[in-house]
Amino acid sequence: MTSVAIILGMLPLALGIGEAGKEMRIPLGVVAIGGLIASTILTLYVIPAFYNLTTKAKRIEAKEKIE
Repeated sequence: MTSVAIILGMLPLALGIGEAGKEMRIPLGVVAIGGLIASTILTLYVIPAFYNLTTKAKRIEAKEKIE
């Protein structure tokens, strides 16, 4: 929720809506939004999937040692 709020708050900056000098701040808004999207995807999907794979491998390895 926080990431979505920040992304929506940065949209005017990325779209160049506002006062003079906006041409210099547009890339900052685009990069900030891209970074937030990438970090959100990593946090919600990639890191838990990697954790699940590593713990599953450890459980299989421990089970093989017992047998």
